[in-house]
Amino acid sequence: MPAAARKTDAGAIRNFFAELANEPWLAASKRKWWPGFVFHHTDVRNAARALNGGRLLSRARATAGGGIPVDSASPEVISHTRGWVKNYVRLYFRPRTPTQYRWEGIRPVGQLYHGAAHCPVPIYFLFDSDEVCTMPQCSFSNGNLGSEGADLGSSAEFLANLDFHKIYSVGSHDPNDRSIPYGRCAEVVVEDQLGFKGLLLIATRSAAERETLISLLSPPGLRQWESKILIDTRLDLYERKWTFIERADLSTDKATLHFSPDTQSPGPFSFRVEVHDLATGQGYEYAEDNFYSTPEWSLTIPDDVWSYRVNVTLDSNLAYQNDYFQDLPF
Repeated sequence: MPAAARKTDAGAIRNFFAELANEPWLAASKRKWWPGFVFHHTDVRNAARALNGGRLLSRARATAGGGIPVDSASPEVISHTRGWVKNYVRLYFRPRTPTQYRWEGIRPVGQLYHGAAHCPVPIYFLFDSDEVCTMPQCSFSNGNLGSEGADLGSSAEFLANLDFHKIYSVGSHDPNDRSIPYGRCAEVVVEDQLGFKGLLLIATRSAAERETLISLLSPPGLRQWESKILIDTRLDLYERKWTFIERADLSTDKATLHFSPDTQSPGPFSFRVEVHDLATGQGYEYAEDNFYSTPEWSLTIPDDVWSYRVNVTLDSNLAYQNDYFQDLPF
């Protein structure tokens, strides 16, 4: 099979990332591994659809193909985004961008950014930066492409002139200096679609969210990707400030959900738990319309249910899904 086409300055791009990782200001920090990757995050339902389909799609391509399962973008922001931007798959040079801060986690309806921007269960795709950035279809921006002033280029020279001190900056900053959050949103974009040849790691926020992603994969998708789906315990990819389920304990008689105790948005939510008997098809539901998350919440499973699927939603946002099968003694 012939090797994939590369940019004419692919070698210079690879050298740039290698040298960036060795810069003293970065090499001595916890961010020293960032240059080896470019990052894409999306809701768990979108992530499963992409993994099952074998590629990430641009907004335009996904919309033409039937829509986006969970559209995390603010309609207001998207309405002001230049049309050509929607023809690209959008990634970032770094994790924990200002965009992610605004929409990560499940928040009550009245607390959503711009009234709608929301990524209930974010999943991170970590791609090899050399693989993606040397593709002829790949370009780079100096800031958020939702802003009219953002510049776009595809060469090693353009890449080397980006201000990575700002792009990789962390912590608080002068609120009057808009160049900092703007730079942190610098993008890596690929025309139309992006396959998974360069996908090195899929990172979830919690064990419960890993189980949810796995439950949404097709059998071929599960065989291909399960080994790459890891729980983020060391990479510090997530804000973890808003509601999510850390762990779920499923058994024959009880399903116990462990919500993040540190949430800044405990409710109120419209809470639904559906239990589907996998043997009989019978369904059971618990519902509460003024629910506030607690560190631990349990639901009793009917005595005659031996295997089941549990589905948990908060304000109709999928928060957890998994199947339970009892181990039989024969």
